[in-house]
Amino acid sequence: MQRHGSRTDDRNGARGDAAPGARIIPFRQRTTASAPGSADEAENARRTIIDEDRVRMRQNIASAAVVIVLMLVGGWCIANLRTSLHVEACLEAGHRDCSVLHW
Repeated sequence: MQRHGSRTDDRNGARGDAAPGARIIPFRQRTTASAPGSADEAENARRTIIDEDRVRMRQNIASAAVVIVLMLVGGWCIANLRTSLHVEACLEAGHRDCSVLHW
């Protein structure tokens, strides 16, 4: 036994207990896969997190490479400065053949 004005009547377009002249709009259930709380929404969130992790990992690798390059360039500069310092000290001491010194 169905009541007059129940939900099934409303879905079918019957006016039930509605006021005279009221217009009932039938609502359809969502058919998209991205309804709130759905498995697709969770999958999209998981993919977003994985993509962010990949970007962060690439940034970390790039920054590590930059640091390594800076350390290597710094080491090369220090080695050249030490060699120049020794050659200059040799020349100040009055020696003539200072370029063959290897430190």
